[in-house]
Amino acid sequence: MVNAHCADALVCISNCDKITPGMLMAALRLNIPVVFVSGGPMEAGKTKLSEHKLDLVDAMVVAADDSASDEKVAAFERSACPTCGSCSGMFTANSMNCLTEALGLRWSAAPAA
Repeated sequence: MVNAHCADALVCISNCDKITPGMLMAALRLNIPVVFVSGGPMEAGKTKLSEHKLDLVDAMVVAADDSASDEKVAAFERSACPTCGSCSGMFTANSMNCLTEALGLRWSAAPAA
């Protein structure tokens, strides 16, 4: 699509560990100026049942615990992903954002994960 529309440059907004490598490969093949902007990480969740911040791993641990009640599991699942963005932890999506910055392709003023 970029070549079909004769674009002079490309801004890639990526945020996931799957889409970022695909966009990187495509951007390097196009041989035009490109900059990546991260969508950013989501905020960590919280629930009245726990004092610390929650992420997807916490929700999976509670869901796998046979002693956890259905209400507790549901509360953790509802609270684990409260906002938009990539997973709220140093997981593969944020690692890919760091890699893009290390390659010099990420907009340097974008907030870090």
